[in-house]
Amino acid sequence: MRLFYQFWGGHLNGTTMVRSEVELLAEGHTPDRSSERLAGMLVARRELDNQPKVSGYLGPMWDGERYLLEGGMMVDKFDWHDLSKVVEIVGVIRYETQATYDMLSM
Repeated sequence: MRLFYQFWGGHLNGTTMVRSEVELLAEGHTPDRSSERLAGMLVARRELDNQPKVSGYLGPMWDGERYLLEGGMMVDKFDWHDLSKVVEIVGVIRYETQATYDMLSM
């Protein structure tokens, strides 16, 4: 599944990127938890393995699947849409600042 990366809060607020763009900002990566997952341990989703860490942002966090429509618009799977216009189902990795996280957690 192709992934998109969305940023909430901070200087990248509202930005959506692809992996190659986020890699330019990366200051390390999340660990690969595949061996722990195979052993039956409860760990983060596989989509979060080896993801870039970005300074000033929490995360990465899994934000679910989206429908990519003709013309490039991305909609949540719960939004009304015309299924005939769906080009691809993609995943979204979300990054939030601490302030954004705190505000959304109230």
